[in-house]
Amino acid sequence: MKRLFQALSGWPLPLLHAVGGALGWLAWLLSPTYRRRFLANARLAGLRFARCAGRWPNRAG
Repeated sequence: MKRLFQALSGWPLPLLHAVGGALGWLAWLLSPTYRRRFLANARLAGLRFARCAGRWPNRAG
């Protein structure tokens, strides 16, 4: 793990942000469990996104 972080430390910060964002969306799209937990936590926090996203059809079942 240390080698991974050492390698990534040489990357430009905007690139690291883009990679992190892409990985976050990938987790959202591929993991129904993550998506459910995220939406539940967002609802508890009172975020409007949770109300909009809660209307999406639940493809996970």
